[in-house]
Amino acid sequence: MTELTKLDLVRLASDGSNWVSYRDRLTITLKMKRWQEHLTEDAVTQAYNDRSTINGIASEMRWEDDDQAVKHVIMNSVPDEVFNRIKGGASVKAWWDSLKTICEGRSRSLLIDLGRKLQNTYCGDNDDVRVHFVKLANIREQLAAMGQSVADQQYANILLASLPPCYEMHICAITTNADEAARDIDPTRIVKLISDDYDKRMLTQSKDHDENQAFVVSGQKKDRHDIECFNCKKKGHIKANCWAKGGGKEGQRPNR
Repeated sequence: MTELTKLDLVRLASDGSNWVSYRDRLTITLKMKRWQEHLTEDAVTQAYNDRSTINGIASEMRWEDDDQAVKHVIMNSVPDEVFNRIKGGASVKAWWDSLKTICEGRSRSLLIDLGRKLQNTYCGDNDDVRVHFVKLANIREQLAAMGQSVADQQYANILLASLPPCYEMHICAITTNADEAARDIDPTRIVKLISDDYDKRMLTQSKDHDENQAFVVSGQKKDRHDIECFNCKKKGHIKANCWAKGGGKEGQRPNR
């Protein structure tokens, strides 16, 4: 039993969300001990019979001992509520069959929910686009951990479709460049370009806020004629109302 305590066991999540990872890791762990047959067989296998008696212990006895050892491994790597549902099985195979039924059913529901969430998560006009990208990346990683990978091109399409209209020009530029180069769109490039643009927007808003604050001096509004625009450097208006290139009202100068 001392050897069992040294095994690096992965614990099954209560909601079964890491079932695929748990299943694969447990199988590898059992293979190291040559116990993997206990997951699929109820009785002594030919491999045990071929090894015959070891240290005076016959194959049938070794099979029973190893079956109990594998039960111990599973018992200590699943939540109590799951253990209570599978412990009635006579063999490891019975336990494993019950465990698969429970977890694969849960995994299917989770996959559907996560897939729907990935497709239907959108970024609002005033939302932090960096936080939005992190949220989508986490969902993608959860799907991958459950055995459902999302290809880069599919993920790139999801990223672009999730952005608000204010990024439409950037989306057109990204897709046009990809078409002209006859290559797939790289999700990493989307995240970088859109995040950089978001940072610029935030910086501009911050500057405009500082400029508006410049109007207020000791609680009194400063004379507008003395205000210098941060954009065109002319007096009498602020950047948000500037008609020059780069201003908030660029190209909107009224005809006189």
